[in-house]
Amino acid sequence: MRPSPKSASQIAHRSALRDSSVAESLISRVCERLYYRTETNAPDWAPLSQWSRFLIQMGAVLYSTADPKRRIVASFSLPTRAYAAALLSLGAVLAHLSSDPESATDEAHTQSLRALAKGAPVRLCRGNRLLKGRFLGFEEFEGKLLARVQVESTGSGALEYQIAQNEWTRIRISTQPTGGLPDRQKGRRNDAGEMLTAMLGASPALHHTLEPDLCSVIVGRANLLVFEINHTSFCYRASDSCCVSGGLQEILRARRFLGESMAYRTDIVPISGAPNLASQKDKIPHLTVFDGSHSYLKCRHLWPNSHAAVILDRTDVNFGEATQIINQVFVQRRLGKEWSQQKLPAIPEGIEVMVYEEVRR
Repeated sequence: MRPSPKSASQIAHRSALRDSSVAESLISRVCERLYYRTETNAPDWAPLSQWSRFLIQMGAVLYSTADPKRRIVASFSLPTRAYAAALLSLGAVLAHLSSDPESATDEAHTQSLRALAKGAPVRLCRGNRLLKGRFLGFEEFEGKLLARVQVESTGSGALEYQIAQNEWTRIRISTQPTGGLPDRQKGRRNDAGEMLTAMLGASPALHHTLEPDLCSVIVGRANLLVFEINHTSFCYRASDSCCVSGGLQEILRARRFLGESMAYRTDIVPISGAPNLASQKDKIPHLTVFDGSHSYLKCRHLWPNSHAAVILDRTDVNFGEATQIINQVFVQRRLGKEWSQQKLPAIPEGIEVMVYEEVRR
């Protein structure tokens, strides 16, 4: 992989991406206001490094590039792989949140509910609880169409809720059989998280926990990613005097770390499990992140229709082989030339990047 040239004019031009639609609003706010702890028990928070912000922005750029015939392949040569996959996926999810109007999503969900068979299994969000339920169809009352959901057994009174159309997003269609409904149920806790709520606001944060979408798949070692995503402390500075703490899982919602019926935005798969997930045609990610040379060498043929990000740790024993193959593929498959550096965020010192387009297969 060739080092990226960085003339003063190029860097100045790429820095202007902060003013572009991709980097504006939510993504730029998160890059500026997201902090992390330098050590596990350290009292102070530190702002994200330049390379961290770059990877978030790159994840957003890859996700936001829409072409039905072409996909983007980006490879990153880094001093270490730590947090790179999580940050790229974070950028993809943030781009999704920035570009996915709730009205369009709500309309699609409304159509799905209207087509739902009576008795179908659903989940109903009540406050911060997710209840198992059975869909009973619709009923009109005082000129309003209400959706009916039963949440408790017939023997205990068949408790049901009648939900107005402006709250139908709280009804989630379930892929799991409901079975018998309980006599009484408290439901599963479904908390959007304080940090995500501070970033988005209460209603969009709740929506994020209810609507599944596979923004990204990370192929890599789950034992490393679970620490980075679940056990590393971050905080979001909502104001100069308020820093709301949380973890990346609030935003990424990695399916591997959630319950079966919970809405996910990303997934994490080991190399051995990647072919099985890739065979499920209804689960094609918008972005596939290969976390390390080994995952790229073994799984690069999977998900040929999603954008791809390859993380190459220069200390990895397979770094040389992976780099050689990436360069070969670049020569054989690329459409046109390598992406202009002017399309990318400012590349920090110590990172080499190669981005090109190829035909979706």
